[in-house]
Amino acid sequence: MGGYNFSQLRILLVDDNDFFRQVMSQILLSLGVRHLQYEKDPEKGLELASSFPLDIIFVDWVMTPMNGLNFIRKIRLDPQHINTLTPIIMTTSYSTAGCVARARDAGSNAFLMKPITTRSVSKCLSQIIEKPKPFIRTPTYCGPDRRFKIDTFEGEDRRAPTPPSSTTS
Repeated sequence: MGGYNFSQLRILLVDDNDFFRQVMSQILLSLGVRHLQYEKDPEKGLELASSFPLDIIFVDWVMTPMNGLNFIRKIRLDPQHINTLTPIIMTTSYSTAGCVARARDAGSNAFLMKPITTRSVSKCLSQIIEKPKPFIRTPTYCGPDRRFKIDTFEGEDRRAPTPPSSTTS
């Protein structure tokens, strides 16, 4: 992994903690990111995410008035949202298996534990680039395929992945 030029990535960072936004902004800038928007209010972050196509969204779990899980669900479950299929990375200080599963089930592509390091952010971005997961859309879920091991089941009940460049309803 590594060696990527992140300068053209359009990234949105949504976190209500001023200190973390400053740290994360410095990390992303040190990795070469030049197109960075950030918002501390998750509802305003949703408005910003609706304004233009993004390549990556970082969102914190614990925010008010809307938490990161609900932020992700609002983007993922709206088939008309401009960034429905954009990779979303959940950042949090909570690392229990249950928290990871809840973020995954909301449609998060990755889970980054705080404190964040330049190395962990670079590794996460590289994994998203190198190993993109197919997206699944059902009436109650839209997001990356949640299975870690992709089977080769071909029966009539097989779920069809949504191609990364299109949205279907």
